[in-house]
Amino acid sequence: MNFDDINSKKDFVFSNDLFGEIFNTFYCELLKYVLVITNNLEDSQDIVQNLFVKLPESIKKYNPKRGGFKSWLFACVRNEALNFINKEKRIEGNLLKLSNMIIETVDDISIDVYLLNDLIDILNGREMEYFFLKFYSNLTDEEISRSMKLSKTTLKRTKVSISQKIEKYNKGGNTL
Repeated sequence: MNFDDINSKKDFVFSNDLFGEIFNTFYCELLKYVLVITNNLEDSQDIVQNLFVKLPESIKKYNPKRGGFKSWLFACVRNEALNFINKEKRIEGNLLKLSNMIIETVDDISIDVYLLNDLIDILNGREMEYFFLKFYSNLTDEEISRSMKLSKTTLKRTKVSISQKIEKYNKGGNTL
């Protein structure tokens, strides 16, 4: 199928069939491209997934007069990857600032500054971002939920996961 004339009609409707065809045609190429940028398969999969989640809305911005669909799609995924990388760098920078704090408490579990580096290694990106926003930026859970665009349930699961990892660490196993 030639995708270059997508969205050229005023009555254009983005269908599930069209989504499937775009996905099946471009997913592997996009993933390979992003993998070159990130050098991390899981991050690359997340980035391409985010692109496809946003595609039904963002495709409205595609203008066939400005270039081919494939080049537009690759530009979109490149921007998505660069935004992801910049966000990760900001989180890492903020976590370095966070590690200079003496003692913090997560749900009544005390954390010594010497353990922060170990904890940072085992927390995933969402957990690190929550940890930073909660204890360094002093945001409420409601503010964090809005900032991270997470539901209250997902935020609660994130907090539980952090607490479990810290508790497991504190019980002496030092294996998380």
